[in-house]
Amino acid sequence: MSERRILVPLDASKLAERIIPYAAELAQRADAQITLYQVVDPFRSPSPRWEVAAPQETADQMVIRAEVASNDYLRTIARPLQERGLRGTWVVDCCKSPETIATSRAEVKNGRSPGSRSSCKPMSPF
Repeated sequence: MSERRILVPLDASKLAERIIPYAAELAQRADAQITLYQVVDPFRSPSPRWEVAAPQETADQMVIRAEVASNDYLRTIARPLQERGLRGTWVVDCCKSPETIATSRAEVKNGRSPGSRSSCKPMSPF
């Protein structure tokens, strides 16, 4: 039997975060792992928690800043889940199109790291 996984897409909004207690309860009951997933596009619509980029910042610097902010955010979300004894990972995926998001979702569902599309690190366990 394959390992059960629950994919929790987050965009750093309070609305998206409302699903976390339900996902945690389901993961506990089903003995499943949780994958916290955030798509980062630092050139389009930054997360409300990101700082505004400096005018002289390069594209690579913007991606790195977005990656760091997203990893910090997901680490904060993962901490209470880990304290409850839940297992899982978080993924910060840097991409822009719905097609690559769908591909990443399928890869995560099958327990693989999404293909690298930038400097973003694929998976971090908790």
